Amino acid sequence: MTPSLPLPRRETVQSVVDSSYIKIKNAYVPMRDGAELCVDIFLPLSEIKAPCLLSMGPYGKDIHAAEWGLPKTDLDAKMNRKIVPLGPDACMEHADPIIWTKEFGYALMRADTRGIGGSPGRLDPWGLERSQEIGADAEGQDLYDLIEWAGVQDWCTGRVAMSGISYLGMVCWTAAMQKPPHLTAILPWEAATHLYDFARQGGIENSNFTRHWYTNAVLDYQHGVAEGVPEEVLIQHRVDWPKSVQEAEFRGQDTWSALEASRKLADIQVPLYSAGNWMDTELHLPGNVVGFQRASSKEKWLEMHSGNHLGPYYDPSNIQRQRQFLDYFMFDKRDNGLLDRPKVDLVIRKGSALFRRGEAEFPPADTRLAILHFLEDGALSNTSASTTPNTRLAEYPGLTGHVVFTSKPLAHDFELLGTGHLNLTISAEAADMDIFVVFYDIGPDGERVIFTGNHDEPTDAVTRAYFRLSHRGPSDSKSVEAGSLLAHASKQSVEPNHAYSIQFPMQPCSYIWESGHRIGIEVAARDSDSLLGAMRHEKGDRLDEGRFNGANRILAPSNVVLPNVERSPDLLRPE
Repeated sequence: MTPSLPLPRRETVQSVVDSSYIKIKNAYVPMRDGAELCVDIFLPLSEIKAPCLLSMGPYGKDIHAAEWGLPKTDLDAKMNRKIVPLGPDACMEHADPIIWTKEFGYALMRADTRGIGGSPGRLDPWGLERSQEIGADAEGQDLYDLIEWAGVQDWCTGRVAMSGISYLGMVCWTAAMQKPPHLTAILPWEAATHLYDFARQGGIENSNFTRHWYTNAVLDYQHGVAEGVPEEVLIQHRVDWPKSVQEAEFRGQDTWSALEASRKLADIQVPLYSAGNWMDTELHLPGNVVGFQRASSKEKWLEMHSGNHLGPYYDPSNIQRQRQFLDYFMFDKRDNGLLDRPKVDLVIRKGSALFRRGEAEFPPADTRLAILHFLEDGALSNTSASTTPNTRLAEYPGLTGHVVFTSKPLAHDFELLGTGHLNLTISAEAADMDIFVVFYDIGPDGERVIFTGNHDEPTDAVTRAYFRLSHRGPSDSKSVEAGSLLAHASKQSVEPNHAYSIQFPMQPCSYIWESGHRIGIEVAARDSDSLLGAMRHEKGDRLDEGRFNGANRILAPSNVVLPNVERSPDLLRPE
């Protein structure tokens, strides 16, 4: 076991912040293996016991949200600065005590993960390395111990919930799988459920993000950095996260095995409010949808929104939705209207406009499957052509090329709602083939409709899909039909110029193409032009030109299956 840095505990200090709440800074919580996690606790000014809202992450509990990531990256700081109000203790992707403690009466507890900020130990995102060592969910054990400690403190009612965005949302799923007795509810926001699929969309390493995230968003907050510990010492006390992801290409490898074996969504039984973002096609989708569908919770809600990654969590209307859910279970406010809300509350996108509509379930029971066929002339058609199997429909260069298939102008509005999939027949000259699929809305003027992306960037992508040919498996078609994640079990050989039939899912999506518009589908060897640099798949094994550089071909028959619903426009309400 690598020893922790020889740093003393930080001083525990209690204060009152702006006559708003009590702050206990740098308390320490014991873990079952003798380690300690450093936490901040925010308490209402009254001496009445309060339910606890817990969060844990690697972003430094001491860093204000408006300064987070600076000076290396301003991607998130710019989004955070738009949030109103932004309290004096606002912290990246955590609930803000200026609202939840001062206004709503919750105790908040924030923990730094091992190896971050005041928490000693080896920096090991999501406990990946330590889970291999102990053969169990290491970070899950830390979460269990945090929850059980909080639940018996003299300031707590005994009810603990978890809430947070991204990493902080992902650990909500993890904690609930451990079934700690004091955990009462979870609220994972834009949160992947499976670490492998978060790090490798369709098996393709999320290489730019992995490196950007670890270098610019995590390492500056490593335990010991603030105290001036030399880099040559720090590096010995952290996992090389990008290297781990690059080397562990398949779900079946030992790197992922302990977590895959121990993290089961069906083990989640507590009340659940799962909130996802239709625009988060590069990282967290399909997490919130899959988590909602697979959790065993009897009381669960799905909310889907759109736009940037941070703002919706702090939006007043969304905060009221969160509060309604949490108050029902944490304060026993049984008459607050929660049960009158739809179990599925969706932002419905129509062009760049946003609306809301409730559904009874997801996907809706009356969903029908619309099939669009790829044709030789670059068209998308709802009727298949009598084309000889394996006829070449399109060809483009590996690593750099793409082709776009386009429908005729639509005679009626077409609403996509659910998780579609692609059935492609393909061949490659090279030893492997990465497939990036992007869906567009092409207006009557021939221009693509533009949306607000997950980091406030303009984007023309309605939704996306990813797949690596060497990851195909015999169970893929059954997984797609069942709405399950693909196996990505082991490497399958790719014979140059051999025709392969593959099936892989799109990201879950809600979108209405209006009449007169056309559906465009780009099939490419690389990310689309509008994708942010930090989210692109350009490093790691993508640099292996010998593996991917050659002509890629789309052959007949190939099609896309789109889940379609028909709803009255009168059901849409403004977002």
